[in-house]
Amino acid sequence: MAGGDANLPAELGIQAIESTVNPVVITDSRQPDNPIIYVNPAFERKT
Repeated sequence: MAGGDANLPAELGIQAIESTVNPVVITDSRQPDNPIIYVNPAFERKT
């Protein structure tokens, strides 16, 4: 983004994941057993 904040796209992505009604789970496939490293509030409400 020309002249914009370099972190803005990442911040928007985080905000979108946090506010969606769809459950989101992020895992780390680089680690053994593919551990869950993040779930959004929608996932927490569903489980």
